[in-house]
Amino acid sequence: MSKKAKKTIVSVIFALIFIGLFGTLKYFGFVSTRLGAIGGYSDRARMHEWDVSLTHFSGTFVKPVFPEIGYLQFTSQAESGTLSVTVKSGKDVVYEKTDIGSGTFLIAVSGRAIVSVKADSFTGSYNVTSKVELTDTTGNIYLYGEAHADEKILDKELEIWKEYYDLGMRDLFVEDPYYTAQFLNLWMQADDDIIFYDVFCDWEGSQGYSPVVRDFFFQLKSECPETVFHGIDVGHQYATTGERYLKYLLNNGYTETSEEYILASENIEQGKRFYKDEDYEYRETQMVNNFIREYERLGGSAVMGIFGSAHTDLDAMNYGTWTVPCLGNALRELYGDKVSSENLYETVYLNNTEAVSVETLTINGKEYTASYFGSMDLTYSLPGYKSREVWRIEDAYDDFKDVPTTGNVLPYYNYPMSIEAGQVFKVVYTMTDGKTFTEYHRCDGNEWNGNLTSEQIDLQ
Repeated sequence: MSKKAKKTIVSVIFALIFIGLFGTLKYFGFVSTRLGAIGGYSDRARMHEWDVSLTHFSGTFVKPVFPEIGYLQFTSQAESGTLSVTVKSGKDVVYEKTDIGSGTFLIAVSGRAIVSVKADSFTGSYNVTSKVELTDTTGNIYLYGEAHADEKILDKELEIWKEYYDLGMRDLFVEDPYYTAQFLNLWMQADDDIIFYDVFCDWEGSQGYSPVVRDFFFQLKSECPETVFHGIDVGHQYATTGERYLKYLLNNGYTETSEEYILASENIEQGKRFYKDEDYEYRETQMVNNFIREYERLGGSAVMGIFGSAHTDLDAMNYGTWTVPCLGNALRELYGDKVSSENLYETVYLNNTEAVSVETLTINGKEYTASYFGSMDLTYSLPGYKSREVWRIEDAYDDFKDVPTTGNVLPYYNYPMSIEAGQVFKVVYTMTDGKTFTEYHRCDGNEWNGNLTSEQIDLQ
């Protein structure tokens, strides 16, 4: 082999080593990328932290940052110009904010995060760190999980909120978009109910479009009139409630650069993104980020939050994909023991051990004693359904334990009482057209999301 060939091979090897080393350093966050850089800057990059100072800078910085506990803290100091930030976690954009000015923001991420910062004639500095240290000025977060549009649970929620309200609490976090909560806050101060009914009509087709939900809000306005709603969900009803709120702002002296307009616009985009792909991981992450934003702005006030129970478990993953911590789990990671959670479905229903009546049922020619636990209204939770009635067939498990199952599962929260392994149930559905059909279910001890579920058995 000639000397020239050997020299070429050595050069290639060194080039590959350099590329590999550079790629490794870049992956682990010791190198940042600058695009279209105009102006002066100093950049100190590390795996868990990133400091940048800028002087009349226009361009974009991109850098990976590795979170230590699932959160990043972004702090900016602005003297002039504008600064925008986008954070990707995996393939998903989990945080976007334009023209952030000076401030501090907490961002929930999952694994390695890619932070992009765009500057436009910006002078100032920013810092990104995964070493989040919260001061001990935060108030408690009381989360309550519900089954939506359930009258008994709504009554319990109102009872709990009135107790907190009487103790001085005013901030109620709800599973609604930012702009919906803002409209509800306007309605709380209004002399009529026009604003509420506009929002309520937008809920048609969802579980919110229910007389019991309407009555809950009217009772709350009457008995707790200083309540302040904080909506932290993605932008549901973005084409109706969302667009109407933007018009309201412009018609009442706000501009497109006002904080309210920007937050509502960002919330609308969250909704569009969620409904485009039905990305439940994205939705949960945005709920966490929106919650943190609203909560941190209160400066230490204790709050109560009402959400579907799939969002409030302190140990569960998100509903739908089970890939990221659910809201309650994520908040507990960040705020620790200040976060508590109670599943109101379990409080209201699963502690119920008293049957409405005891009857005798005949199945396949054999008589069984059956405890009847009443009817559950499904009108506003399952389209096309009116009600579900449930009987527990006593001492029947051995007779049905070998009957094949159909794959149709009914998790615990569909029952008006607690269920246990070794039990058999008769479930009768009534449809909105008056037709009925019957299912028989068996609980073998299998679980769904950490809780017992039953499965339909194929009784011919």
